[in-house]
Amino acid sequence: MPQRDLRRLYNNSGESKKPEEVFIEGKVPEWLNGTYLKVGPGKYHFDEFSMRHFIDGYSSVAKFEIKNGSKVIFQKKYLETDVLKRANAAQKPVVCEYGTPPQQDPNKGFLSRCIPTLIPEMSDNHNMAMYNLGTNLCVAGESCFFREFDYKTLQLGTKFDTNKCYGLNFTCPHPITDETGTTYTIGSSFITGLKYNFVKIPPMTGKPSTKEVLKKAKIFATISSQVTSMLSMHHSFGITKNYVVFIEQPYVLNVTKILGGVLTKGQCFFDWLEWRPELRNKFYLIEKETGKVLKTEVVSQEPFMFLHMSNCYEEDNQVVVDLVRFDNGDFFDANFIQKILSDRHQMESEFASVERFVIPLVDNVSSLQEGKELVSLGYTTASAVRKGKQIILSPEIFSKKGLELPFVNKTFLGKKYRYVYATGNTAPPGFYENTLVKIDLETKITKTWQGGPCSFPGEPYFIPNPNANEDDEDAGVVMCAVLDTGKDSNDHLLFLDAKTFQVIGKATFKDNIPFVIHGTFIPSS
Repeated sequence: MPQRDLRRLYNNSGESKKPEEVFIEGKVPEWLNGTYLKVGPGKYHFDEFSMRHFIDGYSSVAKFEIKNGSKVIFQKKYLETDVLKRANAAQKPVVCEYGTPPQQDPNKGFLSRCIPTLIPEMSDNHNMAMYNLGTNLCVAGESCFFREFDYKTLQLGTKFDTNKCYGLNFTCPHPITDETGTTYTIGSSFITGLKYNFVKIPPMTGKPSTKEVLKKAKIFATISSQVTSMLSMHHSFGITKNYVVFIEQPYVLNVTKILGGVLTKGQCFFDWLEWRPELRNKFYLIEKETGKVLKTEVVSQEPFMFLHMSNCYEEDNQVVVDLVRFDNGDFFDANFIQKILSDRHQMESEFASVERFVIPLVDNVSSLQEGKELVSLGYTTASAVRKGKQIILSPEIFSKKGLELPFVNKTFLGKKYRYVYATGNTAPPGFYENTLVKIDLETKITKTWQGGPCSFPGEPYFIPNPNANEDDEDAGVVMCAVLDTGKDSNDHLLFLDAKTFQVIGKATFKDNIPFVIHGTFIPSS
C-alpha cells in the first residue's frame, strides 16, 4: 500500500507552460459551465532558502475552466506580488511572513536596513482568499493589502491598502456580501489604540471600479480590545439577517512583542502570537443597520481557537453560530513544514471539529435566573446559561476532530440551513483521513467520500443547480481539487453529487495542482 507522504504538497508548484485540456470522466451536468479559481501558497523554495511555515508559501492561483460538464482547461501561475519579486531578486524572503522571518535584503541600502519601525513591513502575499468587491474580483492575504485580479489573464491589477482606505492595519480575508448586496468586513488597528473595526460597503449599480466601491466604504462600528496590549486573530466572522457576528478569541497578537521583534530582527508573526486561555472567547453581535453593539456579555465556557465560521442565522430570538473549533493554538505550531514532514506524534488539539453555539438575545441579563438553560431550540444540545453578569455558552459537537475548510450553499449564508461540507485533507491517520464530508445538521448524519491513502482533498466548493428550487439546499455539485502524492498517481478535479455525495466525474491532469486553499466560481455568461 502507498505510504502517506506530504513532501510533494510543499514543493514549488511551478507554472503552466500552456493550458492543459482534459475530458471529464463520468457524467457531470451540462449546466456546470464556468471558471473555478483557487488561490493559496505555491512557492516555498529558493536556491538556498526554504519558507518555514505552510502559509508562508508565495501565492499561486489554479484556474479550472469547465466547459458544459464535459471538459476542463487547467492553468496555474504564481501571482507577481511585490514580495515575490523581491524574494526572487534576493533568492530569499526579505519581508516578514507568518512563520518565516525576513532575511537581509541585499538590494536595500545600509541606512534603510537600519531604520526600525513600530510596525513590521507588511507582506502583500495574496495566498489566502479570493472574493468580489462589487463586480471586481480581488485576491488577499492576512495583511492590509489586496489586489484586483483578472481571472482571464491571471494577472494582478491595482494594489490597495486598507490602512489608507479606512485605517485598518490588518483585515479579515473573508468579507461577506449579504442578500441586499451590502458587503461587510472586519479589520483591526493599533495606531490609535487596539480596536476592531467593522466596515460596510453598500451595493452599487453598474460596474464601478474597485476604487469607486471603496469610496463608499465606511466603518460603522468599533470595539476596543478587551486587553490593552493584544489583538485577537480574526480570520473570519459571520452575518445573520440583522447582525454581524464577531468572536474575540484567546489566540492573540501581543503588540508589545512586535517592537522588540522589529528592533532585534530575526522574528516573524508567529513569535508575537500567544495562546491566552484565561481570556476565553467573547461573542459580539453588531446590528447591521445601526452599528449598535449588543451590551450583554457573552463568553464561552471553555477557551477555543477557530479560523472559519461556516454559517450563522437567527431563530426564535436566538443567534446560531456554527464554526470549526480547535482546542487552542497548537494548529499553527503544528504547521511548520519541518514538523509536518516529521514522524512526530500528532496531538488531538491540532485538529478541529464542527460545532454550534447559540446566543440568546437578552436585553437585561440580571432579569434571568442563574443557571437556567436559555437555549430553547429543540434541535440542538448547545447550551447558554447566566452566571453573574455573563451568559456562558457551551457547544453542540457535530463531528469528530480532523475537519477544516467548511463550505455551505452560499444562497443560505445568514439563513437557517441544513448542510455543511468540509475536508479532512491533512487529518492524522484515523476517522477523516483523505476524506471529504457532508454533515446533515438536522439528522446529525455524516456522508463521506474517501480517496486513496495518498489523496489530499482541498476545500469542497458547492455549485447550486440553477434549475432546482431555491429551497432545495443540496441540489447541486460539490467540486474539489484533490492532490495525489502516490508514485504513479495524478492530481484531479473531483465532482460529487451534493445530495448523494457520490462521485459523478473526475478530470485528471498530467501537471500537478498547487496546494491551494480558498476559491470562487464564476459562471459563464
